[in-house]
Amino acid sequence: MKVTLSVGHVKPYIIKKINHLKELVEMLNEELEQADENYKKKLSKYEQKHPLIRFFTSRPEHPDKGFISVYTIVKVRKENIEEKIDDISCLLSSLDHATKIELDEKDIAYYGIV
Repeated sequence: MKVTLSVGHVKPYIIKKINHLKELVEMLNEELEQADENYKKKLSKYEQKHPLIRFFTSRPEHPDKGFISVYTIVKVRKENIEEKIDDISCLLSSLDHATKIELDEKDIAYYGIV
C-alpha cells in the first residue's frame, strides 16, 4: 500500500535517519581506529624485543589480515552504511524539487515516519 505525504512532513524524518547513520559510521570508525592502535602497540612491543627473541616469536598480524575477520566485517558494514547515506542524501536533494512524495509501508517503517 502506497501513501502520498507532503515533503515538509517527510524531510525531518529523512534528516533524522541520515544523522543516525552518520553516528553509526563514527562509531565504526572509532572501532577501526582502536583496532589499528592496538595493532601498532603490539607491533612496537614486538620490534623492541631482542632480534633473537623476535626470531622465535611470530610477528603480530594486522586485524584486517585473514579471510573473514571482525575488522573486515566492521569495514564492510561501514561502507554499506556510507552507501545508504549517499542514497538517502540523493533522495533528500531530489525532494527540494517536489511537493509530495509517495512512500510504501517499508519506507515509512525505515524512516520512522509517524
